[in-house]
Amino acid sequence: MSDNTVTIPAAELADLRLAADRYRWIRQRAVCLQGHSTSYSGHYLDIRCDVGREHVAEVQALEQQPRPRLLRE
Repeated sequence: MSDNTVTIPAAELADLRLAADRYRWIRQRAVCLQGHSTSYSGHYLDIRCDVGREHVAEVQALEQQPRPRLLRE
């Protein structure tokens, strides 16, 4: 019986995981860019996804920070 193990270099595996994350991200959102219904593909789609993911991560990080409490005198 043959061993069906496939070895993937770490950099390639990281690229595959990033591509899968981009795919999941874009499938969950309807993105309207600059008021146009423009279609992006390839490298340009990758850039738009990365910018959107970074923006969402920044917003979530801000929302998770504790809010300062006002002290009353």
